[in-house]
Amino acid sequence: MKRKSTAMIVACLALFVALSGAGIAQAYTGEESPYLTPPKLPHIYSNGQQFASQKWFRMIGWGTVTLSNATTGPVECHSIFAEQLENPYLNKERMIEGKNEIYSGAAQGEWWPWGFYECSSPPCTSLGGQVAVTFAVIPPWGIRAELTELQGEPGVVRQHLQKLELTIACSGSPPTSFGGEVAPSYVGGGTSPVIPEEMRFDPGSGALTGADGSLTVAGALKIMGYGAQQLASARTP
Repeated sequence: MKRKSTAMIVACLALFVALSGAGIAQAYTGEESPYLTPPKLPHIYSNGQQFASQKWFRMIGWGTVTLSNATTGPVECHSIFAEQLENPYLNKERMIEGKNEIYSGAAQGEWWPWGFYECSSPPCTSLGGQVAVTFAVIPPWGIRAELTELQGEPGVVRQHLQKLELTIACSGSPPTSFGGEVAPSYVGGGTSPVIPEEMRFDPGSGALTGADGSLTVAGALKIMGYGAQQLASARTP
């Protein structure tokens, strides 16, 4: 099991380094997500300081999540992911609610890959099978990620993950696919690489959907800066 876990982590990190080093990831342009509430647009922070504009802040994350659906039952997996976010240029003029105001935008970027390993599923095990969860991504972009602060949740920063696709398969049975978007929240309270920030999938995170109904995600993912194990956090300036 330990060899399998180590191999998964090494593979994910190797892919992240290859993608970021190749320079194929670019800033997203266009209109911001409708989930954002101007001008409360969160930025990414490194060691408590707002990260420089238009520069990638690369992060890695890990943790245990539970994927639940009425048909597949609960599936618990260890997982690891990589992402990069950037804060937009500051002091950018834009029309907001009929007024010409200074608008900085929200941090946004890409999340890829999301690897799942050592998954367990009581329903699948009872059938004598093994369960596997697969994250679908079309290189080189990964999936779009941006920080949001929703109406009705003042001070709560979420990471909006868009066009996410997951497949759950129990050996011997047809796979089940789910897609959509989710928005885990930044917990806050991280103080160091030893006690890092977390993103938590809570009831407000939403759910994916598929032919077999909805798929909820529960659990928390620890995150930190990739380059120097920086304390990563997010808040509205």
